[in-house]
Amino acid sequence: MDHYELAVKPGGQYEGLLKCKEEGLIDHIVFSSHQPGDQVEKVIASKKFEGVTMGLNILNYGYRKESAEQASAHGIGVVAMNPLSGGTIPSHEEALKFLAEEGETATEAAIRFNLACRDITITLIGFNHVEEIDQACALADGLELSDGDAYKRVQQRFGDSMKSICTSCGYCRVCPKGINVPGYMLFYNEKEMFKKTDAEMIEMVYGLEYWNYTQNHKVKSRDCIECKRCENECTQHLPIIERLKEIARWEAAGEDKVQV
Repeated sequence: MDHYELAVKPGGQYEGLLKCKEEGLIDHIVFSSHQPGDQVEKVIASKKFEGVTMGLNILNYGYRKESAEQASAHGIGVVAMNPLSGGTIPSHEEALKFLAEEGETATEAAIRFNLACRDITITLIGFNHVEEIDQACALADGLELSDGDAYKRVQQRFGDSMKSICTSCGYCRVCPKGINVPGYMLFYNEKEMFKKTDAEMIEMVYGLEYWNYTQNHKVKSRDCIECKRCENECTQHLPIIERLKEIARWEAAGEDKVQV
């Protein structure tokens, strides 16, 4: 948000873009963001932009669902990047097979989910082989675009198949200290879903998933006061406080490595 405030201040970057638009040098002013959903919503509410690019996929959609819905309601285009979670989904097909319908892979389920989402205007899919282009086109050709319940079905599969996984419903966003609890719980999913070790999770403190979910929040997991408001709101009754303590240890270890 500091970057955003700097860009829109009088005489700043945004005013420069407006002049470029007036002179016909550009057609539209849009923004790309890795911010949490609530911060994206604030930028959208400013009505300064015509489109937004943000990471949206079958695993994190609940985390950014409200911002995508708000953008759509305001007539703002939503471009979804990282529809396969940066390659995480294709790399863990077996672990994520519960997301798929009968006869499809987890990767196909993820692509179909984004294409069917009514709040996503464009999905950016990276390809390594021609066959992957054919796969995406076949999914689009056979898609029921009226499917408005895709996310509900995904939540149901999370609940039925992996009880310890955060479904990113966002109800735990009630921390009096301002800890980004939903983001941290999505980060913790990396351990639960893919059985990553503590060493791997510490390494991930430097990674894109961690940065997307938690790094741009000044309040950290170690600031938890154990009031249990988040746990009281959690529909899955997850041990959030214990998970925050574990994440705090990973973050501390990561900070120690940086200092060394």
